[in-house]
Amino acid sequence: MAESKEKRIGRFMERRKNRARPVPLRGDASARSFYRIRDHGHTAVMMLYDEPRPEDERLFIEVRDHLAACGAPVPEIYDYDPGTGVILLQDCGDCTLEEEARGAGKASLRALYRMAVDELLAIQITGTARGGKCVAFTRAFDEAKLGEELDFFMTHTVEGFFHARLAPVERETLSRAFAALA
Repeated sequence: MAESKEKRIGRFMERRKNRARPVPLRGDASARSFYRIRDHGHTAVMMLYDEPRPEDERLFIEVRDHLAACGAPVPEIYDYDPGTGVILLQDCGDCTLEEEARGAGKASLRALYRMAVDELLAIQITGTARGGKCVAFTRAFDEAKLGEELDFFMTHTVEGFFHARLAPVERETLSRAFAALA
């Protein structure tokens, strides 16, 4: 039987000689959990999957390192413990683009989205020019990948986050629509 997230978090905190209690951060439709901890005088964010997934953890780190090398503003990795599957990240705060945009006037909203698009463009240009062996260069957002993402959305957002219980006919209708979209 797999070790619970709580036990893995406890082992990680014990290894770091930290008695702080991790505070869960509000969720979304991710397969990962996030916690804020006070770590030796500052805050950090703890990220982990329900069960250790060494390959997914490695890929996360690889893509993060590639983005950092491109100059993208990504959180620092303070620690990674493959035994517990915990990745300890820089705490970048709670304010999301969505929240910032919600209270913005038209000019500020335009500026926020321009900055976001400019950042995506810079990542695309720099990342492509830089090349390398990053997993990002081996993936395509093709029909199969879009299908995986739509299935993930169904499981983790519709059924997980929103707790919707779909009748078989409703699920089949959505599956057909998703297949057509893909």
